[in-house]
This record gives sequence, C-alpha cells and structure tokens, in this order.
Amino acid sequence: MKSGTINGVCRDTIVKTLNTFHGPDSTIEIRILGVDGRKTRTDAGYFNSVELAANAVRSHANQLQAKGVYFCLNPVFTSLLARAKNRIQQYADTTTKDSEILLRRWLYIDCDSVKPAGISATDTEHDAAIQRASEVADWMMQQGFPEPVTADSGNGAHLHFPIDLTHDSETTAIIKAVTHEVARRFTDNAVTIDEAVFNAARICRLYGTWARKGDDTEERPHRQSQLLYVPDYLRDGWSESDAAGIDVLTKLAAMTPKTISIPAKPPASNGHQHNAESIDLRRLLIDRGIEYREGEGSAKYPVKLHLQCPFDDGHIGKDAYVYQMTSGALGFHCSHNSCSGRRWQEFKEAVGIETRAAERAGSVWNDPRQQKRDDEKPRTEPQLMTVKACDVEPKELD
Repeated sequence: MKSGTINGVCRDTIVKTLNTFHGPDSTIEIRILGVDGRKTRTDAGYFNSVELAANAVRSHANQLQAKGVYFCLNPVFTSLLARAKNRIQQYADTTTKDSEILLRRWLYIDCDSVKPAGISATDTEHDAAIQRASEVADWMMQQGFPEPVTADSGNGAHLHFPIDLTHDSETTAIIKAVTHEVARRFTDNAVTIDEAVFNAARICRLYGTWARKGDDTEERPHRQSQLLYVPDYLRDGWSESDAAGIDVLTKLAAMTPKTISIPAKPPASNGHQHNAESIDLRRLLIDRGIEYREGEGSAKYPVKLHLQCPFDDGHIGKDAYVYQMTSGALGFHCSHNSCSGRRWQEFKEAVGIETRAAERAGSVWNDPRQQKRDDEKPRTEPQLMTVKACDVEPKELD
C-alpha cells in the first residue's frame, strides 16, 4: 500500500496534485460523482487550503465509495467558498459554472482508449492511451508548448500545459480550436482525444483517487489515478514566462484546414411538398412525447433544442441537442466522443421518428394523407426538462 494511502486514496498524491495545479492562493472546487452507487448524487465543496481539501477527500472516501473524485482545473471565484467552505457538502445543488472561473491556467488534453461506455480499460487499451499522450506531448512541444504535466487517469492519460490567459469568449474559442486540431491529428480507432474538455469550468480526475467504471474485473480492473510526471519548473510554482503564450495557441489553432460548404442544388418540384422549412422540429418531438428544453439558437441554427441523448442516459444538460438550420434541414449533435458520428438519421432511428424524407438537400416530403392520420392521434404535451447542476454527470470523464 502506498505511503499516505487510506482505503485506496493516496493523500500524498492528492496534496501534490492540488499544489501543482493551484498552490496556496487559489480557491478549489472538489466534486465527487456517483456517490454511494447513486448515479445522480454529487457531493462537492470549495477549499482555500490544499491540506484541508486532501483531508476532506480522505474522510469522504473512508465513509462512502464513489464513481470518481474530481477537481476544477482553473481557479474559481473566492466568493464560492460560501457554498461549502473547506468541507464536502452532500447532495450539492450547485457546482461551478463557466462564468464563475477567474482565469484560464491550464490547457487540458484527454487521451482516452476506445471502448464501450461504462467500463474500465484493459491493460492494452490503457497502455495505448498513455503511449498516445507521449506522442501528443512530443508534437506539441515541437510547436512551442512547454513541457506538460502527464497523468494516468486510471483508464487513459492526461496532459496539462500551463497557460496564463484571461477568461473570456475569445480565449475559450482558441482553446476549443486547439483541442479540435489535436484531436484531428491524433484520434484514431484505438485512442480518442476528447474535444469536449475545452470549457473553463472543466473538472478533471483528482490524481490519487480511483477510477471506477463498471465492475472491477481481472480483464478490466479499477485503477488508482496518479501523476506520472511533473516538470521541474512546475514543482515550486510557475510564472507567466513559463506558460504557453497566446501566439503559440493561435498558431496551432490555425493549422486546421478551412472547409467550404457548397449549397446543394434543390430538387426539382414534382407537385409534392419538398420544402424542409415546413417541418416543425418542436412539433416533431411533441408528437413523439420527447421532452426538450429550448437552447440558444444562432443565425445558422435558429432552432436548437436540448434533450437527453438516446444513446447514453448520462449525456444530458447541454451535451446533446437537435437543431434546425435556416434551410430547414434537421440535425442531431452530442459532444461526447462515444457519440461521434451519430447524426440525425441515427437519432431518428433511436427515438422512433419516422419521416418520409427525400434523402437529398435536407428536404422532406410531407404526405398530406399521413399528416391527417397523425393529427388524429392523441398527443402528449412535453414537460420542459430542467436539470440541476448536480444531476449533470460528465459522463466518461477520465
């Protein structure tokens, strides 16, 4: 058993992790998911002391088992201490939002092995993710990034590059673009780079705690997360000169090839209605009894409706949504890697939506006779879905 380990939680590693990422002057959120075997239970607290945070995590682990213990990578507003100061609050109603982040201090790259959701990685899958992280780190240092912190998440590998940027929409867009470019270069059928980890309030496995996905089996065991390597310049605190500059991030983000969308030629009229704009996406969901809540649309996607992902019950909140473009074309998106490649056709089949779609230009033929039959069916009005922060589980976090 490791020194400082109690019930599998290594306090020494927890202290080292929090000192490396935050130091003595930050306010840190600790978030514990899947507590006591309850998928929707989240316990959380805020700390201005690394020692007190480590003690609280150890004490919690002595009493309750959890799916995973996480910490917020970036410093949060000091005022959030008032939610649960230097303690873990059971059944926390509120956790950190992106708007409550003070600064952007870390660029996070998550290398995860390709496997079914809800289970741990095999040794081969685990080793492949760690090897891929090494390749990513070498390439990014060639692009001008400093040497990163390297960690074993228990099922994959994490890289953390220090940055020192303000928290605003421009910074978020650049970090998102960088993450996308790294994923474009290094994701394959064995290992994926998670593109959903760019947001400011992102949580990460607290190293020194356990990763518990599914059952602990010989082939797919639960593993303790750990720090694999911390560069010398980060061990005693680091300065702005050690961090990756905005110019380095911008240069990498610009490597992604630009794509040009060529509008499809509309199909010739044959007397039937082929106007996709006539499809009412909200009514389509209502007719099938699918709950949704309104999202913030845009010029390109005027209709955006958040709902529960039909492919994974844990993908809720803002993770999954359907949308309608100005052309009337319908689409589906889920931000999790396990749903990569799933589009409107797959969503439609999963939830049992049957439309007489002309498979071109996003247009749909609405048969008036079928519409009349549909109108005669009893309709169930949807309930707008409200989601507490504690219910939004970052599924498949490593």
